[in-house]
Amino acid sequence: MHDFTSFSVQGLTSHTTTSSTTDAIHNITYTTSICVPGQLEFTGYINRFRMPSEESGGVGNFWYCFDHGLAHFIVFNTETDSVPVGLVSPDGVGGIDAGANNGPFGYPNEQYDWFEKDLASVDRDKTPWIVVGLHRPWYIGIQNDSSADVCLRCQQAFEPLMIKYGVDLYMQGHVHAYERNAPMLGSPTVHSLDPNGLNNPSAPWNIVNGAAGHYDGLDTLEPPLPYWSVNAFDT
Repeated sequence: MHDFTSFSVQGLTSHTTTSSTTDAIHNITYTTSICVPGQLEFTGYINRFRMPSEESGGVGNFWYCFDHGLAHFIVFNTETDSVPVGLVSPDGVGGIDAGANNGPFGYPNEQYDWFEKDLASVDRDKTPWIVVGLHRPWYIGIQNDSSADVCLRCQQAFEPLMIKYGVDLYMQGHVHAYERNAPMLGSPTVHSLDPNGLNNPSAPWNIVNGAAGHYDGLDTLEPPLPYWSVNAFDT
């Protein structure tokens, strides 16, 4: 089963015994088979899951791709190997999650080079849709503890590639709320709304959904939300 709806927030609870989402409490007989690496639980994720990286030229469980139906799905890691040389990943030495110092898991620029090579190789006659999954967002209007950890350096690295190669949708998590954003055009520093909206846009549609399994009431929705935010709510 390719469960690409609950991937954005790390759902693995291998480090706990009391979480209300564990198999022991809900008697769940399956686990999500397609996952996106978050900023936590690397050990359990590496040892208890196997993503199709070997088949797609990726590395470990951290970046990989697969086809399903009419869509080409790409998953990559925003936490360690996410940006080209000269930019620091969130969990890298000196990153915004200071003290983590995880990775890298590939050679310098490996994930970035792999991502562009894969995007360039997609047969849009076979799989006309490209959907990208990653953990940490860069467009977020909801204010909470995790919204301060947006990855602007990930945006600088990867957003231009997604626009260049016509990615249709990218889904992110990390922030414990839901936010649907309008397609955005521009450079890494200057952005504007795609004038086409969702009618054959030139930029990808972005959804942040890190709300699954999280208790609600802690997030702040203070209007006006940013101009790119179409719909947002705390769950």
